[in-house]
Amino acid sequence: MKKISFLLAIILLLTGCTMVKESMLKPVDESDTTPYHVTVDEDMSLSELGDWLNENELVASKRAFINYMLDEELDGFLQPGDYVITKSMSLPEIAALITEPPKSAETISLTIQEGRENREIAAIFEDAGLFSAEEFLQALREVNFDYDFLEDVDQQYGYEGYLFPDTYEFYVDTTPEEVIKKMLDNFDQRFTKEMRDDTRAAGMTIDDVVRLASIIEREGADYSEFPIISSVFHNRLDIDMKLQSCATVQFIIEERKVNLTYEEMGIDSPFNTYVITGLPPSAIANPGLAALEAAIYPADTNYFYFVAKGDGENTHYFAETYEEHQRNVEKSGDL
Repeated sequence: MKKISFLLAIILLLTGCTMVKESMLKPVDESDTTPYHVTVDEDMSLSELGDWLNENELVASKRAFINYMLDEELDGFLQPGDYVITKSMSLPEIAALITEPPKSAETISLTIQEGRENREIAAIFEDAGLFSAEEFLQALREVNFDYDFLEDVDQQYGYEGYLFPDTYEFYVDTTPEEVIKKMLDNFDQRFTKEMRDDTRAAGMTIDDVVRLASIIEREGADYSEFPIISSVFHNRLDIDMKLQSCATVQFIIEERKVNLTYEEMGIDSPFNTYVITGLPPSAIANPGLAALEAAIYPADTNYFYFVAKGDGENTHYFAETYEEHQRNVEKSGDL
């Protein structure tokens, strides 16, 4: 009996040690993002860096830092450079940061406009000399990104709709994966908790919102009209009426032509809303915040139709009935 008790005590002790070790890998304070700047030069030892980290309370202890570096065989891979470390970083994150070659200091600023498709964004990055368009599109299809808002997304469509339009600053030697993560992080921040709660309350998924917002973005130009355009599509969805969005056909043919042919509107595709009922299987572009909000909060109307006025102002006539819509079409000259 004593032998069994002794063995049990050893097991509990080892288990306790494992738990302590794992706890030491965690961030000191996940909510503290205060930046601490350190310069690692070629002569800095692991012990000296451990002292600095410990003095600034960025790791659980100097011993925990050194033991982790030794266990992972990273002790000989410190990279000289200037680093920013926070208490919200885990020990593995700190170790990865200081053992990877520092990024180039040179950056490039790029603006991704609302309504751009993934293929168009890929071309922007290629033209800027960051990487090829195909590398970017391949990463979108093949690299998994862990965000709750991507749970319902079919990755074969390359996260179309989730690359948040904005002006970004990228390192010139950045990778497609880093660029995508930065844009997804932006979406994660801009699609607020309130928007997520209201999406669920409306009986929609985030992907429903993104797909609808992408159509709103591509159909509209005047932000003030976005909620009205949204109401047209919501009203149609409510009665299983086809959305009949020209923008979805333009996505298929990869051309933003003003007038579609009857043949193009009859293309057999799950993206063709002249053929299918409901939303396409993915977004058709990357919508901005105004379109996302409009998709969640449509105007309260009885409209089922709209047509561009053709007055150069990029605004629309809206109608409740097909007869009224036909009169609007005649006024617009869109025959």
